Amino acid sequence: MSDDDQPFGGPVISPAFRRACRMSKISTVVYSRRIAEYWVVDCAAKAIHVFSDPKDGRYGTKRIVSVPNTLTPDCNRDAVLDLSELFL
Repeated sequence: MSDDDQPFGGPVISPAFRRACRMSKISTVVYSRRIAEYWVVDCAAKAIHVFSDPKDGRYGTKRIVSVPNTLTPDCNRDAVLDLSELFL
């Protein structure tokens, strides 16, 4: 299955390459497509890595949100994702 065939439009990241992919390949590809905010779901850690505030070829804000917190996307402040419900 290629990256283009992935459900929800995101690439599958193997655990062995999670950090390297997140910091280099994915950030570069996503930034080049002018995406203002993107999330990388880390099921093993029950967390979501949030990258936002793109500027000068990089994402200025990088944060990790984990259980039991909630997450709201910048594009829709009315939507709330409860990580406790996501990672049962």
